[in-house]
Amino acid sequence: MENRIIQFIGKTTYLAFLLLAALLFIAFALSSLHHIFLIPPALYFLYLSAKKGELRQQFCQSRAELFLLLLVITALISIVINIDMIKAPLKNILKLKYFIIPLLAIPALKYTFRTYITERKIKILANTFLISITVATVAGMIGMKTGFNPLKWATVKTARNAGMYGMVMSYAYGLSMILPAMLATIVALRNKNNRYLTNYVSEKLLWGATIVNLLGLYFSYTRGAMLGMIAALPFVFFFARRKIFWAMMAMAGVVFSVIIVITFSGTNINYYRLNAAKSNFLRMSIYKVVVKMAEEKPLLGVGFRNVERQVKEFRNKYQMQDSKFVGHAHNNYLEFLGGTGIIGFTFFALFLFSWMQMLLVSNNIWPAQILLPFMISFLTSGLFQSTIIDGENTYLVMALFMLSLMRCSEKVRRTS
Repeated sequence: MENRIIQFIGKTTYLAFLLLAALLFIAFALSSLHHIFLIPPALYFLYLSAKKGELRQQFCQSRAELFLLLLVITALISIVINIDMIKAPLKNILKLKYFIIPLLAIPALKYTFRTYITERKIKILANTFLISITVATVAGMIGMKTGFNPLKWATVKTARNAGMYGMVMSYAYGLSMILPAMLATIVALRNKNNRYLTNYVSEKLLWGATIVNLLGLYFSYTRGAMLGMIAALPFVFFFARRKIFWAMMAMAGVVFSVIIVITFSGTNINYYRLNAAKSNFLRMSIYKVVVKMAEEKPLLGVGFRNVERQVKEFRNKYQMQDSKFVGHAHNNYLEFLGGTGIIGFTFFALFLFSWMQMLLVSNNIWPAQILLPFMISFLTSGLFQSTIIDGENTYLVMALFMLSLMRCSEKVRRTS
Protein backbone atom coordinates (compact mmCIF):
# COMPACT_ATOMS: atom_id res chain seq x y z
CA MET A 1 0.00 0.00 0.00
CA GLU A 2 2.75 2.42 0.96
CA ASN A 3 4.63 1.73 -2.28
CA ARG A 4 1.52 2.56 -4.27
CA ILE A 5 1.13 5.83 -2.41
CA ILE A 6 4.76 6.72 -3.06
CA GLN A 7 4.36 6.01 -6.78
CA PHE A 8 1.17 8.07 -6.77
CA ILE A 9 3.05 11.02 -5.21
CA GLY A 10 5.64 11.16 -7.99
CA LYS A 11 3.21 10.72 -10.86
CA THR A 12 0.66 13.20 -9.51
CA THR A 13 3.21 15.91 -8.72
CA TYR A 14 4.78 15.62 -12.16
CA LEU A 15 1.34 15.66 -13.81
CA ALA A 16 0.52 18.86 -11.91
CA PHE A 17 3.46 20.67 -13.50
CA LEU A 18 2.86 19.12 -16.90
CA LEU A 19 -0.72 20.39 -16.86
CA LEU A 20 0.44 23.87 -15.89
CA ALA A 21 3.02 23.88 -18.68
CA ALA A 22 0.38 22.88 -21.22
CA LEU A 23 -2.49 25.06 -20.03
CA LEU A 24 -1.18 28.23 -18.39
CA PHE A 25 -0.91 30.33 -21.56
CA ILE A 26 -3.52 28.52 -23.64
CA ALA A 27 -6.41 27.71 -21.28
CA PHE A 28 -5.87 29.52 -18.01
CA ALA A 29 -9.30 28.53 -16.67
CA LEU A 30 -8.04 24.94 -16.50
CA SER A 31 -4.77 25.88 -14.77
CA SER A 32 -6.40 25.23 -11.41
CA LEU A 33 -5.80 21.55 -12.21
CA HIS A 34 -2.18 22.30 -11.28
CA HIS A 35 -3.23 22.98 -7.70
CA ILE A 36 -5.83 20.20 -7.64
CA PHE A 37 -3.17 17.61 -8.49
CA LEU A 38 -0.66 19.12 -6.04
CA ILE A 39 -2.99 18.98 -3.05
CA PRO A 40 -2.98 15.16 -2.43
CA PRO A 41 0.85 14.86 -2.44
CA ALA A 42 1.15 18.00 -0.31
CA LEU A 43 -1.33 16.74 2.30
CA TYR A 44 0.28 13.30 2.37
CA PHE A 45 3.70 14.76 3.21
CA LEU A 46 2.09 17.09 5.76
CA TYR A 47 0.45 14.08 7.44
CA LEU A 48 3.59 11.96 7.26
CA SER A 49 5.82 14.72 8.64
CA ALA A 50 3.41 15.49 11.48
CA LYS A 51 3.20 11.79 12.34
CA LYS A 52 6.99 11.53 12.53
CA GLY A 53 7.42 14.90 14.26
CA GLU A 54 9.47 16.21 11.33
CA LEU A 55 7.43 19.22 10.21
CA ARG A 56 10.34 21.62 10.67
CA GLN A 57 12.71 19.30 8.83
CA GLN A 58 10.41 18.93 5.83
CA PHE A 59 8.85 22.38 5.49
CA CYS A 60 10.31 25.90 5.19
CA GLN A 61 13.90 24.69 4.88
CA SER A 62 14.99 27.90 3.15
CA ARG A 63 14.63 31.48 4.33
CA ALA A 64 12.61 32.33 1.25
CA GLU A 65 10.03 29.68 2.19
CA LEU A 66 9.93 30.95 5.77
CA PHE A 67 9.35 34.57 4.75
CA LEU A 68 6.67 33.49 2.29
CA LEU A 69 4.92 31.60 5.10
CA LEU A 70 5.13 34.68 7.34
CA LEU A 71 3.70 36.76 4.49
CA VAL A 72 0.75 34.37 4.20
CA ILE A 73 0.12 34.53 7.96
CA THR A 74 0.29 38.33 7.89
CA ALA A 75 -2.08 38.48 4.92
CA LEU A 76 -4.54 36.25 6.76
CA ILE A 77 -4.40 38.45 9.87
CA SER A 78 -4.88 41.57 7.72
CA ILE A 79 -8.11 40.07 6.38
CA VAL A 80 -9.39 39.11 9.83
CA ILE A 81 -8.80 42.51 11.45
CA ASN A 82 -10.38 44.30 8.47
CA ILE A 83 -13.26 41.87 8.08
CA ASP A 84 -15.87 44.61 8.50
CA MET A 85 -14.60 46.46 5.42
CA ILE A 86 -14.13 43.41 3.18
CA LYS A 87 -17.14 42.42 1.09
CA ALA A 88 -16.32 38.71 0.85
CA PRO A 89 -13.59 37.80 3.41
CA LEU A 90 -13.65 34.11 2.56
CA LYS A 91 -12.94 34.91 -1.09
CA ASN A 92 -9.89 36.93 -0.06
CA ILE A 93 -8.71 34.14 2.21
CA LEU A 94 -9.05 31.59 -0.58
CA LYS A 95 -6.79 33.73 -2.77
CA LEU A 96 -3.97 32.76 -0.43
CA LYS A 97 -4.08 29.33 -2.09
CA TYR A 98 -1.65 30.66 -4.71
CA PHE A 99 1.01 30.73 -1.98
CA ILE A 100 -0.14 28.07 0.51
CA ILE A 101 -0.43 25.14 -1.90
CA PRO A 102 3.07 25.64 -3.38
CA LEU A 103 4.55 25.95 0.12
CA LEU A 104 2.92 22.70 1.21
CA ALA A 105 3.84 20.92 -2.03
CA ILE A 106 7.60 21.65 -1.97
CA PRO A 107 8.51 18.48 0.01
CA ALA A 108 6.48 16.40 -2.46
CA LEU A 109 8.25 18.04 -5.38
CA LYS A 110 11.68 17.37 -3.84
CA TYR A 111 10.72 13.75 -3.35
CA THR A 112 9.50 13.57 -6.96
CA PHE A 113 12.83 14.89 -8.24
CA ARG A 114 14.73 12.29 -6.21
CA THR A 115 12.65 9.30 -7.20
CA TYR A 116 10.55 9.88 -10.29
CA ILE A 117 11.91 12.65 -12.50
CA THR A 118 14.18 11.71 -15.40
CA GLU A 119 15.90 13.79 -18.08
CA ARG A 120 13.26 12.69 -20.56
CA LYS A 121 10.43 13.84 -18.28
CA ILE A 122 12.05 17.25 -17.80
CA LYS A 123 12.45 17.58 -21.57
CA ILE A 124 8.78 16.75 -22.09
CA LEU A 125 7.86 19.36 -19.48
CA ALA A 126 10.09 22.08 -20.97
CA ASN A 127 9.11 21.41 -24.58
CA THR A 128 5.41 21.29 -23.70
CA PHE A 129 5.70 24.73 -22.11
CA LEU A 130 7.56 26.18 -25.11
CA ILE A 131 5.00 24.81 -27.55
CA SER A 132 2.13 26.04 -25.41
CA ILE A 133 3.25 29.66 -25.11
CA THR A 134 4.21 29.77 -28.79
CA VAL A 135 0.82 28.47 -29.92
CA ALA A 136 -0.86 31.06 -27.67
CA THR A 137 1.28 33.84 -29.14
CA VAL A 138 0.61 32.82 -32.74
CA ALA A 139 -3.14 32.65 -32.05
CA GLY A 140 -3.00 36.06 -30.38
CA MET A 141 -1.08 37.58 -33.29
CA ILE A 142 -3.63 36.24 -35.77
CA GLY A 143 -6.41 37.65 -33.62
CA MET A 144 -4.72 41.04 -33.43
CA LYS A 145 -4.24 41.23 -37.20
CA THR A 146 -7.56 39.75 -38.35
CA GLY A 147 -9.89 40.55 -35.47
CA PHE A 148 -10.60 36.83 -34.90
CA ASN A 149 -8.66 34.44 -32.68
CA PRO A 150 -8.97 30.98 -34.30
CA LEU A 151 -7.95 29.06 -31.18
CA LYS A 152 -10.43 30.86 -28.93
CA TRP A 153 -12.92 30.96 -31.81
CA ALA A 154 -13.83 34.47 -30.75
CA THR A 155 -13.58 38.02 -32.03
CA VAL A 156 -10.75 40.23 -30.78
CA LYS A 157 -11.56 43.80 -29.85
CA THR A 158 -8.06 45.11 -29.22
CA ALA A 159 -5.25 46.10 -31.57
CA ARG A 160 -2.71 44.63 -29.13
CA ASN A 161 -1.57 41.03 -28.89
CA ALA A 162 -3.06 39.34 -25.81
CA GLY A 163 -2.26 35.75 -26.73
CA MET A 164 -5.06 33.56 -25.42
CA TYR A 165 -5.78 35.79 -22.43
CA GLY A 166 -8.62 38.22 -22.08
CA MET A 167 -6.26 40.79 -20.57
CA VAL A 168 -3.26 42.08 -22.53
CA MET A 169 -1.43 42.86 -19.28
CA SER A 170 -1.55 39.28 -18.00
CA TYR A 171 -0.11 37.95 -21.24
CA ALA A 172 2.55 40.62 -21.72
CA TYR A 173 3.90 40.57 -18.17
CA GLY A 174 4.01 36.78 -18.16
CA LEU A 175 6.04 36.78 -21.38
CA SER A 176 8.33 39.55 -20.15
CA MET A 177 9.30 37.34 -17.20
CA ILE A 178 9.75 34.03 -19.00
CA LEU A 179 11.53 35.32 -22.13
CA PRO A 180 14.72 36.40 -20.28
CA ALA A 181 14.94 32.87 -18.83
CA MET A 182 14.62 31.43 -22.34
CA LEU A 183 17.35 33.76 -23.61
CA ALA A 184 19.59 32.79 -20.68
CA THR A 185 19.15 29.12 -21.62
CA ILE A 186 20.21 29.91 -25.20
CA VAL A 187 23.32 31.71 -23.92
CA ALA A 188 24.16 28.76 -21.67
CA LEU A 189 23.87 26.41 -24.65
CA ARG A 190 26.49 28.45 -26.54
CA ASN A 191 29.07 27.05 -24.13
CA LYS A 192 30.19 23.63 -25.35
CA ASN A 193 30.49 22.47 -21.74
CA ASN A 194 26.74 22.96 -21.39
CA ARG A 195 25.65 20.88 -24.38
CA TYR A 196 24.13 18.41 -21.93
CA LEU A 197 21.26 20.90 -21.63
CA THR A 198 19.90 19.49 -24.88
CA ASN A 199 18.94 16.46 -22.76
CA TYR A 200 16.43 18.76 -21.04
CA VAL A 201 15.13 20.98 -23.86
CA SER A 202 15.02 20.99 -27.65
CA GLU A 203 17.45 23.66 -28.85
CA LYS A 204 15.64 24.25 -32.16
CA LEU A 205 12.29 24.55 -30.39
CA LEU A 206 13.82 26.92 -27.86
CA TRP A 207 15.17 29.21 -30.60
CA GLY A 208 11.89 29.19 -32.50
CA ALA A 209 9.79 29.81 -29.39
CA THR A 210 12.06 32.66 -28.27
CA ILE A 211 11.87 34.48 -31.62
CA VAL A 212 8.10 34.11 -31.96
CA ASN A 213 7.42 35.18 -28.39
CA LEU A 214 9.75 38.18 -28.58
CA LEU A 215 7.57 39.35 -31.47
CA GLY A 216 4.50 38.53 -29.43
CA LEU A 217 5.73 40.64 -26.52
CA TYR A 218 6.58 43.56 -28.79
CA PHE A 219 3.12 43.58 -30.36
CA SER A 220 1.47 43.58 -26.96
CA TYR A 221 2.52 47.23 -26.80
CA THR A 222 2.86 47.00 -23.01
CA ARG A 223 5.43 49.47 -21.71
CA GLY A 224 5.91 48.07 -18.21
CA ALA A 225 6.44 44.58 -19.55
CA MET A 226 8.99 45.86 -22.06
CA LEU A 227 10.82 47.75 -19.31
CA GLY A 228 11.00 44.54 -17.29
CA MET A 229 12.44 42.77 -20.32
CA ILE A 230 15.00 45.53 -20.95
CA ALA A 231 16.11 45.49 -17.31
CA ALA A 232 16.52 41.71 -17.40
CA LEU A 233 18.50 41.47 -20.66
CA PRO A 234 21.94 42.27 -19.16
CA PHE A 235 21.42 39.54 -16.54
CA VAL A 236 21.11 36.97 -19.31
CA PHE A 237 24.93 37.31 -19.46
CA PHE A 238 25.60 37.88 -15.74
CA PHE A 239 27.21 34.48 -15.13
CA ALA A 240 28.43 33.69 -18.64
CA ARG A 241 29.91 36.94 -20.02
CA ARG A 242 30.64 39.66 -17.47
CA LYS A 243 31.97 42.16 -20.05
CA ILE A 244 28.80 41.82 -22.11
CA PHE A 245 26.79 42.13 -18.90
CA TRP A 246 28.33 45.50 -18.00
CA ALA A 247 28.05 46.81 -21.55
CA MET A 248 24.39 45.86 -21.69
CA MET A 249 23.80 47.32 -18.23
CA ALA A 250 24.99 50.67 -19.56
CA MET A 251 22.82 50.36 -22.68
CA ALA A 252 19.78 49.21 -20.71
CA GLY A 253 20.25 52.10 -18.29
CA VAL A 254 20.22 54.61 -21.13
CA VAL A 255 17.19 53.05 -22.84
CA PHE A 256 15.35 52.71 -19.53
CA SER A 257 16.02 56.35 -18.66
CA VAL A 258 14.95 57.62 -22.08
CA ILE A 259 11.69 55.67 -21.91
CA ILE A 260 10.92 56.95 -18.42
CA VAL A 261 11.65 60.56 -19.41
CA ILE A 262 9.51 60.32 -22.55
CA THR A 263 6.71 58.60 -20.66
CA PHE A 264 6.45 61.09 -17.82
CA SER A 265 7.52 64.33 -19.54
CA GLY A 266 4.44 64.50 -21.75
CA THR A 267 6.58 64.51 -24.89
CA ASN A 268 4.40 64.21 -27.98
CA ILE A 269 5.50 60.89 -29.47
CA ASN A 270 3.30 58.18 -30.89
CA TYR A 271 5.78 55.31 -30.78
CA TYR A 272 4.95 52.29 -28.61
CA ARG A 273 2.42 54.14 -26.42
CA LEU A 274 5.22 56.12 -24.80
CA ASN A 275 3.02 59.19 -24.57
CA ALA A 276 0.06 57.39 -22.99
CA ALA A 277 -0.58 60.33 -20.69
CA LYS A 278 -3.99 59.08 -19.56
CA SER A 279 -2.61 55.69 -18.50
CA ASN A 280 0.24 57.36 -16.60
CA PHE A 281 -2.16 59.73 -14.86
CA LEU A 282 -4.48 56.92 -13.76
CA ARG A 283 -1.59 54.93 -12.32
CA MET A 284 -0.27 57.90 -10.39
CA SER A 285 -3.73 58.65 -9.03
CA ILE A 286 -3.99 55.06 -7.75
CA TYR A 287 -0.51 55.24 -6.20
CA LYS A 288 -1.54 58.30 -4.17
CA VAL A 289 -4.66 56.60 -2.86
CA VAL A 290 -2.77 53.44 -1.84
CA VAL A 291 -0.21 55.54 0.02
CA LYS A 292 -3.11 57.05 2.00
CA MET A 293 -4.25 53.54 2.89
CA ALA A 294 -0.78 52.73 4.20
CA GLU A 295 -0.69 55.96 6.20
CA GLU A 296 -4.07 55.30 7.81
CA LYS A 297 -3.43 51.60 8.47
CA PRO A 298 0.36 51.35 8.62
CA LEU A 299 0.85 47.97 10.31
CA LEU A 300 -1.52 45.57 8.52
CA GLY A 301 -3.12 47.67 5.79
CA VAL A 302 -6.71 47.48 4.58
CA GLY A 303 -6.64 43.73 4.05
CA PHE A 304 -5.02 41.36 1.58
CA ARG A 305 -6.60 41.71 -1.89
CA ASN A 306 -8.84 44.52 -0.57
CA VAL A 307 -6.98 47.49 -2.04
CA GLU A 308 -9.10 47.67 -5.18
CA ARG A 309 -12.38 47.69 -3.25
CA GLN A 310 -11.18 50.48 -0.96
CA VAL A 311 -9.96 52.89 -3.63
CA LYS A 312 -13.32 54.62 -4.12
CA GLU A 313 -13.92 54.99 -0.37
CA PHE A 314 -10.47 56.48 0.25
CA ARG A 315 -10.87 58.84 -2.69
CA ASN A 316 -14.04 60.19 -1.14
CA LYS A 317 -12.65 60.22 2.39
CA TYR A 318 -9.56 62.26 1.49
CA GLN A 319 -11.22 64.23 -1.33
CA MET A 320 -8.85 62.83 -3.94
CA GLN A 321 -11.21 63.33 -6.86
CA ASP A 322 -8.60 63.91 -9.54
CA SER A 323 -9.81 60.64 -11.07
CA LYS A 324 -12.66 58.17 -10.68
CA PHE A 325 -10.50 55.24 -11.75
CA VAL A 326 -10.83 52.21 -9.46
CA GLY A 327 -8.41 49.30 -9.60
CA HIS A 328 -5.61 47.43 -7.87
CA ALA A 329 -2.38 49.22 -7.00
CA HIS A 330 -0.69 48.50 -10.37
CA ASN A 331 2.48 47.94 -8.35
CA ASN A 332 3.45 44.77 -6.45
CA TYR A 333 5.12 46.64 -3.63
CA LEU A 334 2.33 49.16 -3.09
CA GLU A 335 -0.23 46.36 -3.35
CA PHE A 336 1.28 44.65 -0.31
CA LEU A 337 1.98 47.93 1.49
CA GLY A 338 -1.63 49.07 1.14
CA GLY A 339 -3.17 45.64 1.65
CA THR A 340 -0.99 44.12 4.38
CA GLY A 341 0.79 47.18 5.78
CA ILE A 342 4.45 47.57 6.59
CA ILE A 343 4.55 44.11 8.17
CA GLY A 344 3.31 42.33 5.06
CA PHE A 345 5.42 44.54 2.81
CA THR A 346 8.53 43.68 4.85
CA PHE A 347 7.94 39.94 4.60
CA PHE A 348 7.26 40.27 0.86
CA ALA A 349 10.53 42.18 0.41
CA LEU A 350 12.43 39.64 2.52
CA PHE A 351 10.94 36.78 0.49
CA LEU A 352 12.15 38.41 -2.74
CA PHE A 353 15.56 39.26 -1.24
CA SER A 354 16.08 35.70 0.03
CA TRP A 355 15.07 34.21 -3.30
CA MET A 356 17.40 36.58 -5.14
CA GLN A 357 20.24 35.82 -2.72
CA MET A 358 19.76 32.11 -3.29
CA LEU A 359 20.20 32.64 -7.03
CA LEU A 360 23.20 34.97 -6.73
CA VAL A 361 25.27 32.70 -4.49
CA SER A 362 24.96 29.83 -6.93
CA ASN A 363 26.85 29.46 -10.20
CA ASN A 364 24.72 26.54 -11.33
CA ILE A 365 22.94 26.86 -14.64
CA TRP A 366 19.79 25.80 -12.81
CA PRO A 367 18.46 27.65 -11.03
CA ALA A 368 20.86 30.60 -10.97
CA GLN A 369 21.79 31.37 -14.57
CA ILE A 370 18.37 30.68 -16.04
CA LEU A 371 16.17 32.17 -13.33
CA LEU A 372 18.14 35.29 -12.37
CA PRO A 373 16.97 37.19 -15.50
CA PHE A 374 13.42 36.02 -14.81
CA MET A 375 13.72 37.40 -11.29
CA ILE A 376 15.02 40.77 -12.48
CA SER A 377 12.11 41.12 -14.89
CA PHE A 378 9.66 40.18 -12.16
CA LEU A 379 11.13 42.72 -9.75
CA THR A 380 11.19 45.50 -12.37
CA SER A 381 7.86 44.93 -14.07
CA GLY A 382 6.29 44.74 -10.62
CA LEU A 383 6.85 48.49 -10.38
CA PHE A 384 4.20 49.01 -13.06
CA GLN A 385 1.70 46.19 -12.52
CA SER A 386 0.40 44.06 -9.65
CA THR A 387 1.57 40.83 -11.22
CA ILE A 388 1.72 38.99 -7.89
CA ILE A 389 -2.09 39.12 -7.50
CA ASP A 390 -2.76 38.27 -11.15
CA GLY A 391 -3.62 34.55 -11.18
CA GLU A 392 -1.94 33.91 -14.54
CA ASN A 393 1.33 35.44 -13.39
CA THR A 394 1.15 34.13 -9.83
CA TYR A 395 0.90 30.54 -11.07
CA LEU A 396 4.04 31.12 -13.15
CA VAL A 397 6.02 32.85 -10.40
CA MET A 398 5.19 30.30 -7.71
CA ALA A 399 5.80 27.30 -9.98
CA LEU A 400 9.26 28.63 -10.84
CA PHE A 401 9.91 29.41 -7.18
CA MET A 402 9.13 25.80 -6.30
CA LEU A 403 11.34 24.51 -9.12
CA SER A 404 14.16 26.88 -8.14
CA LEU A 405 14.42 25.00 -4.84
CA MET A 406 15.27 21.83 -6.71
CA ARG A 407 19.04 21.97 -6.37
CA CYS A 408 21.37 20.69 -9.03
CA SER A 409 22.58 18.27 -6.38
CA GLU A 410 19.23 16.53 -6.72
CA LYS A 411 20.06 13.63 -9.00
CA VAL A 412 18.04 13.39 -12.20
CA ARG A 413 18.05 9.91 -13.65
CA ARG A 414 18.72 9.50 -17.36
CA THR A 415 16.47 6.51 -17.74
CA SER A 416 12.85 6.92 -18.73
